Amino acid sequence: MVCRQLCFVDRRAALTLRGPSKSVIVYYHSRGWVVGSIDDCLGLAVAGFPNLFTITRPSSPSVLSNMLVSIEQHVDWVSDCTAWMGERNLATIEAETEAEDEWAKHTELQAHLTLYPKANSWYMGANVPGKTQMFMAYVGGVGVYRQVCDSIAAADYEGFTFNEAKTTRV
Repeated sequence: MVCRQLCFVDRRAALTLRGPSKSVIVYYHSRGWVVGSIDDCLGLAVAGFPNLFTITRPSSPSVLSNMLVSIEQHVDWVSDCTAWMGERNLATIEAETEAEDEWAKHTELQAHLTLYPKANSWYMGANVPGKTQMFMAYVGGVGVYRQVCDSIAAADYEGFTFNEAKTTRV
């Protein structure tokens, strides 16, 4: 379960997300909500936050794609995953830190095949003073991204850990 708490940080509203093993600050900047330094796996899940799925988050094609296509693909993947979990009496799913690291490296490698990292733009985080400059969106394309997600699902959701339910559903 993820709990939220709204507070104010440097005259900005802030939301603290807390998972069982880690927390991260999400704060409101003049141009919108900004996540402070958080990794993810495929832009779909975050280590330390079981059962928290994220839709069209950075490190997915999201902002570089037709957003509706990316939303649909993410929702389909999450729906298929939760159905797969139900068939196996699994209660929780969580991204593994190693999978987050591998995905971050892959995403960065793909970005450096383009000119995006050379630009001083919001894509690089230049719109937030003091923010680490890095390109977060996946530039490999929606088709390749879908293939990666499908191959992970076909490999019994490799890169994710699961816990069984304490009771069997009827």
